[in-house]
Amino acid sequence: MPRPALLSLRHLESVVVVCRTRSVSMAARELQVSQSALTQAIARLERTLGCSLFRRGPRGMVPNEGTELFATSISKALMIVDAALVDIFHVVAGQLAPQRPSFTQLLAPAEIDRAGSFRRAARDLALSEATLYRAVSVLESRLAMRLVSPSVTGAKLTPAGAALAGATRRAWAELDNGLTAVREVATARLTIGITSIMHARFLAHAIASFSSGDGALRFCIESSNYSELISRLALGELDLLLSPASERLPQGLVQDPVFDEVLAVVARASHPLAALCGEVTVAHLARYPWIAYPPRTPRRNTWEDMFRKHGVTPLRPLVECKRSDAMCELLHVTDSLALLSFDQFRSEREQKSLVVLGDLFPEHKRKNVITTRLSWKPDGRQAAFIQHLHQGSVQ
Repeated sequence: MPRPALLSLRHLESVVVVCRTRSVSMAARELQVSQSALTQAIARLERTLGCSLFRRGPRGMVPNEGTELFATSISKALMIVDAALVDIFHVVAGQLAPQRPSFTQLLAPAEIDRAGSFRRAARDLALSEATLYRAVSVLESRLAMRLVSPSVTGAKLTPAGAALAGATRRAWAELDNGLTAVREVATARLTIGITSIMHARFLAHAIASFSSGDGALRFCIESSNYSELISRLALGELDLLLSPASERLPQGLVQDPVFDEVLAVVARASHPLAALCGEVTVAHLARYPWIAYPPRTPRRNTWEDMFRKHGVTPLRPLVECKRSDAMCELLHVTDSLALLSFDQFRSEREQKSLVVLGDLFPEHKRKNVITTRLSWKPDGRQAAFIQHLHQGSVQ
């Protein structure tokens, strides 16, 4: 947890405005600062908190889980501070933002009241006595009111100082709740998109082995089609995507290979070609109907390339389908063929209801990759898990 004195009310307010507008440019205009100044303020606050508050994407700033709760707590804290400034010190409501004291200045009376002296309060705030004296002096000058007076034991608050100290404590309680939310979820979460059952299985083994050594990282797994997931990744809604490699990657994204997926021509065990064992040719395959993935998908491209490399024009499939369970059911009841990964018909292979038609195309492997945004900077645990993925393999 960061020391309260390290926080800036102006930086905290920027979190609220960016959360609401989802835009650095709009937030900068509202706060009347430059975009670079606002970006630096958010970055400085993130360094202070030790975690990321937003995902940066081409369509704006997406709050991480916990950030909006933090923004709500900041708003409540600012309302408490502003109400005190208006009610106690008669600051003009329309001039609150530029006239707000620093958090160090606000904390000074509360800590002096608790500690009983400047010396003990400075020690507890990890500040020098001179800094604390200066904070109180500047605040009293700005508010035109005495806040701290000397006492026999050290220092005591005036009625105005006591009122401000109470407001500051309530504001800090709100901020503390928000900081707890950020601490619990923002730095220990990885949102991963997957496109197939095979990726789910690979990921499950990786999470199980990684979590046995570090249970502090939490995971959120999203499953959908490639086009939807790649769009969500580009927008910052996902941290990374585990999928087949793509030749048409959107700008701003980068692919990193993790493993090769072996593909095989599959048929039911009683299929006429199953009796030929390893003597199946491309000519044999061209005589039977096929179940293939829809056009312009990575698996469809691989299937078409399989024929082209052997001088055969790709067939028109009998069925186009993306669900491996439906494909396997069709293979059981027809003479159709399909190009599947071993994970897609694992149970059927173990039960010997579906078989591989020889080793005709050993070169057919599909690269699977981790796709991330070029601008994304994983924290320590996230980076460690990505490294763990590279070290893993499909079981």
